[in-house]
Amino acid sequence: MDPVFPHLPPDPEPVLGPEARPDFIIAGVPKSGSSSLARYLKQHPDVFWSPLKEPDYFRTDDLRFVYRDPERRVRGKSLAHIARRTPEWYRSLFADARPGQKRGEASVGYFYGGRETARRIHAGAPGVKLLFILRQPADRAYSNYLHQRRALQETLPFADALAIEARRIAAPMHSFWGYRAHGYYHDRLRAFLEVFGPDRVKVLLYDDWRDPAALLRTVFGFIGVDPAVPVDTRERHNVGRLPLAPFIARRLSPATSEALRKIVPARAWRGAADLLKRLRRANLRPAPPLDPALRRALTEDYREDILKTQALIGRDLSPWLA
Repeated sequence: MDPVFPHLPPDPEPVLGPEARPDFIIAGVPKSGSSSLARYLKQHPDVFWSPLKEPDYFRTDDLRFVYRDPERRVRGKSLAHIARRTPEWYRSLFADARPGQKRGEASVGYFYGGRETARRIHAGAPGVKLLFILRQPADRAYSNYLHQRRALQETLPFADALAIEARRIAAPMHSFWGYRAHGYYHDRLRAFLEVFGPDRVKVLLYDDWRDPAALLRTVFGFIGVDPAVPVDTRERHNVGRLPLAPFIARRLSPATSEALRKIVPARAWRGAADLLKRLRRANLRPAPPLDPALRRALTEDYREDILKTQALIGRDLSPWLA
């Protein structure tokens, strides 16, 4: 069952002028390769990418990141850009786009706002095209969990985290702890298709990453840029790994980067940022595979939704049920 996450009070309609509208958005789903796709799209000369990967301008669910986990007392902090969600701020993200470039952004959390978020996007960016990448939901849930472990926001074993997920959502904690909940695709995807129509929605599968060149040709053609432009896809981004030493990971966190950025001279910042990135990667190890029995149990929970999603998008999802 897909739970209802907390929602923000309704904002005024996010009306944007033509110069502030994205031409396309990667709108879902988390942990399905959106980070890699964003990096590859940036390489295309006819694509302008928002300098902020996830602006979340159109999101309607609660972005305040209130973590109240009575079991582990996990705490978080507010997203800085929640207070900046104005048309002027969003317009500024695309201010440097050259004439003719296709403007894009990726806020994969839009998917979880369902019809309410779909309507906001449609009102604020008429004509925008939406990209969704769907992943086998049990694998997506585990990757989501590993992301939180790597970010030091999760300490429980995966099975234990699933067991208390409903209490976490009710607490409320931020919806990114909805490991299981975020694997129900059908109703949300149908809402976007009904609001935008099938011509402006492209649904891809995580399985399509087996042939990155073909996937990118599909995406480039959909957004209206030359599909023959070569792109370097050798590096995968945001892969699920775990820190070797959590103590070191805390000191190499994004918060550390932000603090250093304030004191490191601008001319030296690029080198310092690259060094921090290399140190973070050196402190990561491959994650253990998802327990097969738990994967089967989760997949069985998703069976009905997988079959409904299969009928909705017209693609064979039977391998997801294996």
